[in-house]
Amino acid sequence: PQPNQIEHKIVKFKLSDGVQMAVPFSDEKMKNVVLQFKEQILKTSGIDIPIVDIDMHKEVHGVIFVKCDTLSDESYVVDVGKNLVKVEASSAIGTFYAIQTLYQLLPIEVYGNSLIDSVEWEMPCVRIYDSPCFSYRGVLLDVSRHFMPVPVVKQFIDLMAQSKLNRLQWHLTDDQGWRIEIKKYPKLTTIGSVRRATMVGWDEKLKDGKEHRGCYTQEEAKDIVRYAAERGITIIPEIELPGHSMAALAAYSELSCKLEQKYEVGETWGVYKQVYCPKESTFSFLEDVFTELFSIFPSEYYHIGGDECPRDAWKKCKKCQTRMKQENMKEEGELQDYTVHRIEAYLKGKGKRVIGWDEILEGDVSKTAIVMSWRGKTGGIKGAKRGNEVVMVPNDYAYFDYYQSKDVDKEPFSIGGFVDVAKVYSLNPTEGLTAEEGKKIIGVQANLWTEYITTFSHAQYMLLPRMAALAEVAWTPQEAREYSNFLNRAKLLTQRYE
Repeated sequence: PQPNQIEHKIVKFKLSDGVQMAVPFSDEKMKNVVLQFKEQILKTSGIDIPIVDIDMHKEVHGVIFVKCDTLSDESYVVDVGKNLVKVEASSAIGTFYAIQTLYQLLPIEVYGNSLIDSVEWEMPCVRIYDSPCFSYRGVLLDVSRHFMPVPVVKQFIDLMAQSKLNRLQWHLTDDQGWRIEIKKYPKLTTIGSVRRATMVGWDEKLKDGKEHRGCYTQEEAKDIVRYAAERGITIIPEIELPGHSMAALAAYSELSCKLEQKYEVGETWGVYKQVYCPKESTFSFLEDVFTELFSIFPSEYYHIGGDECPRDAWKKCKKCQTRMKQENMKEEGELQDYTVHRIEAYLKGKGKRVIGWDEILEGDVSKTAIVMSWRGKTGGIKGAKRGNEVVMVPNDYAYFDYYQSKDVDKEPFSIGGFVDVAKVYSLNPTEGLTAEEGKKIIGVQANLWTEYITTFSHAQYMLLPRMAALAEVAWTPQEAREYSNFLNRAKLLTQRYE
């Protein structure tokens, strides 16, 4: 993203065999980040730059990494001179972001996977001070509709890290598949992660006849969490409730209102009427699920969905009607509020903060819950005025499963809508709020729903370069952003992607 402040100089700094990298060895995390940088330089340039302890070597020609406690966690300063590159940061993540900027200053060949000859390994001399506008800069990856293997998820994380994004909302459960191992409930993955066929196009009757399966073991998920953390990214698990739960009900029908003979993993898209029954055994199940997730996902934030929950089954269910009488409820919508409150209270007691789609505002959700505004900006504005923290994810700006061109015949089949790069870039997260209310907007997110995205190459096509536009909205202050300037830089960005 466009840095906050940049001062250009005339000369250039050249990487050569005589340079060194100096880093405080006392900060192991910072040292490891610099080691990754050294290895990438070696792989693409053949220049093997020795790393020395900055506390032992006062005079260094090359690149020095200085720990500066006065900078905030994600801020950094890069000062490229003719003979010395000085990087200042207070943390490993600030150093990581500084290195992403150094990559952008170097020739594009630095992004390669092998040695490339005939390249002048130099960078322009500049001084950059940089710090993010928003603390939450996210992307949602839906692996329920179409499962993505571990290496693909790691590539997804690499793309996020390159643009200094820092939150990955992992959509692990939905009607069409449960993707995370829960040891106490093995059928969630043996049954809930497998669907017999998948809807093709718009017609629910047309299916591909192919089995779709896939799930992550807890060890695989922990590996992905570690990988993301090394790149400054926190993974936020999403367990959908009380709706979007057909995959779980297919595995354990006793969690439902038991109005049907058989529940099956969803093969079509849309909203299913079969949802969790808000009875005590269901709450015990959900608490067990979250308890196992705590050992995998250290994130403070946990996403519980809370959207698109039909109440048809609850109207017919005797247990639901009894619960309503016990709690003095007048209509079934209050059962959804009750469910969200119960789970929020449980997670809060475990030191977690709930994120939910903007439907959670329909009940009296607590002020500690974070509202994710997806039905336009309205829910976010309402949440911020109410005093809740908000992440803006308006579908008309930030849904990356929407078409990127109005000439849809030349585009991959999509769920609909139209969001091009210009529309993403035009998002103003705090629009419609006073300066004080705007402080409640903690960030923005793009959602990549995968109903019609079956391969990672298709996912990349939908992500790039829209993700870079979203990253700049999240990082660069509104007044410092200019779309024509972004387009000029995007030309080089596409070469980096290649």
